[in-house]
Amino acid sequence: MGALVKPSALRMGENNTDSFVHFLVEAGALKFGDFVTKSGRNTPYFINTGEFRTGRTLSKLAEFYAAAFMKYFDGKAQNLYGPAYKGILC
Repeated sequence: MGALVKPSALRMGENNTDSFVHFLVEAGALKFGDFVTKSGRNTPYFINTGEFRTGRTLSKLAEFYAAAFMKYFDGKAQNLYGPAYKGILC
């Protein structure tokens, strides 16, 4: 795995989306191909959150979440809840 995104790249600027996508690719979480979701919809990409399994990748992911939270919800919300992991019945 190459070097992950530097903290200086996590500023609130327009490159944050590009930095996040770059991070997903470097972490091995963003996969391209032909996938079918549980709902049966076809998609050309898949994000495997199971690839965030080291302290380093989890820390970077947390930095991206914090930057997005501050950009969009600063002063409007106090908590951030993530998706249920393997807790949703189909």
